[in-house]
Parts: sequence; C-alpha cells; structure tokens
Amino acid sequence: MKATVDLVILLRRAVAPLLSCTLFAFSSVLHAAGVAMVTDLQGKATASSGGTTRELTILSELEAGTSVQLGAGATLVALYLDVGDEYLFKGPSTIEFRAGAPDVRA
Repeated sequence: MKATVDLVILLRRAVAPLLSCTLFAFSSVLHAAGVAMVTDLQGKATASSGGTTRELTILSELEAGTSVQLGAGATLVALYLDVGDEYLFKGPSTIEFRAGAPDVRA
C-alpha cells in the first residue's frame, strides 16, 4: 500500500509541472494567433511585428499589433478572421492591424 501511495505522489509531482508547461505554451500560441489574413496582394507589402520585418504574401496571417507598409501602387485585401470583415488598402500607406479593426496611419 505504501508503494502505491508513493507512486501516486511521484506521478503528481511529475505531471503537475508538465501540465503547467503545456498550458503556458498553449496560452502563448493563442496569444499569437492571427487577427487577419491577406487574401489578395498586388505589389510590395512588408509587415513589422515584435522587432522583425517580413515580406507579405497571399494567405499571410497578421497578428494584433502588426504594422503593414504598402508600397506605391500596391493593393492589399485583408480578411478579419473573427467577424469576416474584408478591408481593401491601397499604397503607399501604413496600416496597423488591431484586434477589432485596422487603423490606417498614413
């Protein structure tokens, strides 16, 4: 009986930290989930988020807080994933993608 109790205690001590790490990792993934997706793109567009810059392509996901710069003559269509709203942007412009709706800054 003592061996069974020790095994249960050992499993609890081993499983609890693993479960905590898994939940933390899962919450990080949810936090970084995209709010919008590029559904059409003509011309050059770059996204800046968290100190990194990348070229956008069709089907690129945009996280909340991402700043997108459209080059002169560029056209970008973005679909907000939670409500299905579609937005059309023309360059040159800078757009910040927020959780509820985009904000055109220039």
